[in-house]
Amino acid sequence: MSHQIIHVVGLAPHVMRAAVILRELHPDRDIQTLELPLLDEFTPDMKPTETLDRATSAVFAACDERALNFTRFGLFFQLKARGFQFVTCISPRASMAPNVKIGQNVFVASGVDIGSGATVEYNSILRGGVRIADGARIGHSVYVGASANIGVECTIGDNSVIGPGVLIGDGVKVGKNCSLMVPGLYTKDVTEKTFYEAGYDGPIRIERY
Repeated sequence: MSHQIIHVVGLAPHVMRAAVILRELHPDRDIQTLELPLLDEFTPDMKPTETLDRATSAVFAACDERALNFTRFGLFFQLKARGFQFVTCISPRASMAPNVKIGQNVFVASGVDIGSGATVEYNSILRGGVRIADGARIGHSVYVGASANIGVECTIGDNSVIGPGVLIGDGVKVGKNCSLMVPGLYTKDVTEKTFYEAGYDGPIRIERY
């Protein structure tokens, strides 16, 4: 079903970034924006969404990678639980092979290049200049920063953050809930809940959160 109205719901400035692309993709549809206030640093107030009508509108949930993507994850699932249909937001200036699989509520910025047989699961974000090589799999609710490079047949686990300028070597597997914020080449598998942060000599392993 193609809804005439698309509501872009979430946090500033991400709502407006998505709305610009969606208006270009869907010039014949009514693209409306709804910026949500925050109850605290990580929790958007969903009360303004109560007036949205799922029968006449689709949504795109727009947010950043805060709280290791769990803020965006929560926003997505609260809207999904209410029965909304989601659109994807893929820049016309992104390049994708014909057999790429893209999940719902995925944001793909200008200059992104996605190779043959790659998969980007729901609710993930690929920032400008990202390269996803052939056969790579990006899990759900993943954030890939500008100009990062994901190698051939790589796997990026759910809810992980790949920082700008990070290069993931061919075949490397990054576990769930990881944060790789130190630019450079990663050639070995990364265990889930591992953080690479500037200022630390090595990885940080988070046992509970």
